[in-house]
Amino acid sequence: MILLLFSFLFFVSAAAADKKLCFTSNTELRQAVRSYMGDPSPENIVAKKYGWPIGVWCVDAIQDFSNVFTTMRTFNDDISRWNMSAATSLYRMFDRAERFNQDLSSWDVSNVKNMVGLFDGAKGFNQDLSTWTTSRVTSLGTAFRGATKFLGNGLSGWDVGRVTSFGSCFHSATSFNSNISSWDVSRSTYFNHMFIRASSFQQDLSAWDVSSGTDFKAMFHGARLFNSDISGWNVSNGLYFSYMFEDNVAFNVDISSWDVSKAIEMRGMFEKASSFQVDLCAWAPKLLGRSVRFEDMFTASGCPSQTHPMSTTTAVGPLCYYCSDMACDDDRSDSECQCFEPDGSLQRAVADYIRDSSQLSAVAHTYGSVIGNWCTHNVTSFDYLFDRAVTFNEDLSKWTTGKVTSMVGVFRGAVSFNMDLKWNLSNVESIASMFEGAAAFNRDIGSWDASNIIDAKRLFAAATSFTGGSISLWDVTRMVNVDEMFAGASSFNGDLSSWKLANAKSLRRMFASATSFRQNLCTWTKHLLLNETVEVKDMFIESSCPSSADPFVTVRDVGPLCHYCSELPCNDNNDVTCLPFVLGNEFRRAIAAYRLDSSRYTAVASTYGHPIGKWNTSQLHDFRYAFFNDYSFTDDISEWDTSNAISMVSMFNGATWFRGDISGWDVSRVIYTSDMFKNAEWFNQDISMWNLSSIHYADRMFYGATRFNQNLCDWRSRFLFNKTRRVDDMFSYSGCPNKSSPLGIGSGPYCHECPHSPSTSNPISSSISPTSSPIDNFPTSASTYLPTTSKSLLPVVSPTKMPPRTASMQPSMMYISSESSDIPSTLPTLLSITPVFRLSDVPSIFPTVTITSDSPTKEPAKTDHHLPSVHPTYKSSAIPPLAQYAPDVLSGGSSPLESQTLPPSMKPTPGIPSGASRCVSLNPFQFILCIWTKLKK
Repeated sequence: MILLLFSFLFFVSAAAADKKLCFTSNTELRQAVRSYMGDPSPENIVAKKYGWPIGVWCVDAIQDFSNVFTTMRTFNDDISRWNMSAATSLYRMFDRAERFNQDLSSWDVSNVKNMVGLFDGAKGFNQDLSTWTTSRVTSLGTAFRGATKFLGNGLSGWDVGRVTSFGSCFHSATSFNSNISSWDVSRSTYFNHMFIRASSFQQDLSAWDVSSGTDFKAMFHGARLFNSDISGWNVSNGLYFSYMFEDNVAFNVDISSWDVSKAIEMRGMFEKASSFQVDLCAWAPKLLGRSVRFEDMFTASGCPSQTHPMSTTTAVGPLCYYCSDMACDDDRSDSECQCFEPDGSLQRAVADYIRDSSQLSAVAHTYGSVIGNWCTHNVTSFDYLFDRAVTFNEDLSKWTTGKVTSMVGVFRGAVSFNMDLKWNLSNVESIASMFEGAAAFNRDIGSWDASNIIDAKRLFAAATSFTGGSISLWDVTRMVNVDEMFAGASSFNGDLSSWKLANAKSLRRMFASATSFRQNLCTWTKHLLLNETVEVKDMFIESSCPSSADPFVTVRDVGPLCHYCSELPCNDNNDVTCLPFVLGNEFRRAIAAYRLDSSRYTAVASTYGHPIGKWNTSQLHDFRYAFFNDYSFTDDISEWDTSNAISMVSMFNGATWFRGDISGWDVSRVIYTSDMFKNAEWFNQDISMWNLSSIHYADRMFYGATRFNQNLCDWRSRFLFNKTRRVDDMFSYSGCPNKSSPLGIGSGPYCHECPHSPSTSNPISSSISPTSSPIDNFPTSASTYLPTTSKSLLPVVSPTKMPPRTASMQPSMMYISSESSDIPSTLPTLLSITPVFRLSDVPSIFPTVTITSDSPTKEPAKTDHHLPSVHPTYKSSAIPPLAQYAPDVLSGGSSPLESQTLPPSMKPTPGIPSGASRCVSLNPFQFILCIWTKLKK
C-alpha cells in the first residue's frame, strides 16, 4: 500500500515537472524574450521554464504585446502558433526587428485596438495579412514605416472604419503599392506623413472621405508617382497643409476647388512639385482675413515665375499664379468677384468708380468695393486708366499685370497719385506718358521688368517730384523712342550711365528742362554707335548739364551726353565695335598715350581696342607724325585701313626700329608723304605696289632711311598722273645706290635706275646733293612736328645749328614750344591740337645719347639740363640720326634699347670710321672711295 502511494506521488510530481508555465504580463514576456535571444538553446533556464522553442510559449493571457521584439534585429523565429485572441495592443511589437519575416496569417487579432508602429523598421517583413480582422483598430500610425520590402498584400480588405490616425502609416515603405482605395477613412483626423517617400505608391484615392482630416502635412511628400485625382476631397476642416506635395514630381491635379478656408499653414506645400502648375487663385477668397504661413509654398515648382511669396492673406499668398482677385465684400450670392476681360471693361469700371458716384454701387457689386482687390489678370491694356484723375491715390500694388502689353498714359495728370506699384511689366511694350504730369509720384519702380519696352516717350515728363529711385537697373536695350522722357522732371538726377540704348532712334529733348540733371552719360556712346543716326535735338536744353556738352546729329559725333566725352569706351570682347578714329589730333593723342603711359593706354584700349594693329582707322585722313621719333616702335600695323588717308607726312620719321610690312596699305588717296620714312633706318619693305596716283609731295620721303633700297620703278606710271609733285631729296642718305637719279624727266627718283623711263616737260624740282647731310636738312623747330599749347613739355634732341658731325659731337637740346606763339606760322591749322603729352606724364624711358669716336675721348659735358649719360655708349658709326632720340628729363631712366639685343649690323664695328655705315651698301670700288672720303674728313 505504501509502495503504491509512493509510486502515485512520483508520477504526479513528474507530470507537474513536464507542465510549462504561461506568461501573465507584458513585462514577464519581454524579459523572457531578451533572455531567450541571449541564449536560444533548450538548456536556457527560460526554455526550461516556458518551453522550447519560443513558438510553443503560452501567451494566452497576454493582452499587451507592446515592444515585445523591439530592436531584436536578428529575431526571425516562427511564432505563428501563439494564441493572440486576448491581445488588445500590438504597439511597436516588431519595431526594428529587421530580419523578421514569418507567417502571421493565423493570428487572431480581432480584439486589437492599437497597431501603432507594429512593423516600424521591420525592413524584411513582407507577409500576407489578409486574414487579420482589424475592425477594432483605432490607430495605424507608423504601422509600416520603413518596412521597405512590404508590398501590402492583403491590406485592401482591412476594415479601418474606426481608425482616427494614419500618421506616417506607410512612411518610407518604398515598395508599398496596395490597392487601398476602398478604405473607410472617414473618422481619421491625422493623415500627416501617411505616404511620405512611399515612392512606389500610385493608387486611386479619389473615393476617400477625408472630411474629418485636420492634418495633411507632408501626406504625399516624395510620393513621386502619385497623381490620383483627389480634386473632390473635402478638406474643409484642414488646418495644416505644409509640404503636402513636396517633391512629388508627378502631381498636377486641379485642386483649386478645395475648401481651404480653415488653413493656417501651407509652407512648402508644392515645393519641388515640378509638374504642378494649377491656378489656385480661387483659394484666395476662402483665405480672406486669415493669417496663413506660405513660405516656400512653390519653391522650384512648376508654377509660373511670376509667383511670389507672401506671408499673410491680405496679400493673398502665393497661389501658383500671381493672384489679386479677392472675394467681394458685398451682397453677392457667390463668394468670388467677377474678373475683367480684355474688352475695355476695366477702363469703363474705373471711370465709373472715380467719376460717377451713382455707378459706384453697381461697380462694387460686380467687381468689389476695394479697387485694389479687383481681378485684372486677363486685362491686356491699361491705357489712360487714371488719366487726369486728379484726386485718385489708392493702392493698386496687387493688380495682376502679367498679360498687359500697353500702359500708355495710365497716370497722366494724376497729380495726387503716389502709391507703390510692384507690377509685372514683362510683356509691356509701351509706357509712353505713363506718369506725365503725375506731380506727386516718387516711388521706386526699379524692380520693373522693362526689357520689352519699345516706347517710353514722355514717360516722366513734368513728373516734378520723381527722383528716379533705382531705374538705373532697367534693361532698356529695346527702347526706340525716349523723346522727352524726363522733360520737365525737375527733381530727376538719376545715374543712367549703365543704360544700353542700343536701339534708340530718337532722344530729342530727353532731358529738356530737367533742371537737376547733370549725370555723365559718356558710356552711352558705344551703344548709340549701333545705330546709323540718332535724333538728339535739344537733348539737354535748359537742363543742368555743363555748357561744354557738344551737340550732335549722327552717332559719328557721339554727343551731347551731358558732359564732354573725349575718351569713348569700347571693349574688344563685347558686341560693340570700337570707335573709329576721325580726327588726326585724336589719333596722335591715342598713340602718345600708347607709347608713354600704360595707365593712359588702358583708357585708349578701352576706347579704340587692343592691340594697336586692330585700331579702326578707316575714317582717318590725317596720319601725320603718328610715330615721330618713336625709335622703339615695332608693332604690326599691317591691317590698318588707310583707304581714306590723305597725309602721311613724317609718319615714321625717326621710327628707327620700325620694319613692319605695310605693303598692303591702300594709299591711293594720299597726297602728302614728305619725310614719311625719314631716318627710319631699319625700314626696308617692298612697297613698290603702292598706288601713289594722288601724290603731290614726296620730298625727303626716304631721307636717311639707311637700309631702304627697294626698286620703286613701278611708281613711274602713277607719278606721271600728276602735273606737279615735289620729290626733293626723296632718297638722300638712304640705302639706295648712289647712282640713282631722276631718270626720265618729271618721273622722279625711284631708288634704282629705271630703264625706258617715260619723259615729260616738267623737270624735277631739285636734284639730289650727294654731299648734303641729314643734319643740314633737319627742321629748325620741333614745333614743326609736334604742335602743342601746354607748358613744361618734353625736350627732344635737336640738331638745330649743329656743326658737321664729328666724333666728339654732343647733341644739343630743343624744346617743343610751350606757347602757341612759338609755333611756326606755316602750320596754323595745328594750333588747336591738344598737347601730345605733358612733362608730368612722361615715364623714364628715353636715354641721353653720348656719341664717341672710334678712339677713347673724355666724357662730353652734360647738356644745359644736366641730363645723365646712359650706357652703353655706341660708336658714332652705329648711331642713327639724332632726331629719333629724346632724353629722360624726369629721372634719367634707362633706354628700351638696353633691354634689347642689337642686331649685328647695329653693333659697334672696330676700325670703321665715324659715319662710315652709309658706305656699306656700295660696290667695292665705291666702298673704298667712300671710306677714303670719310677718313679725309
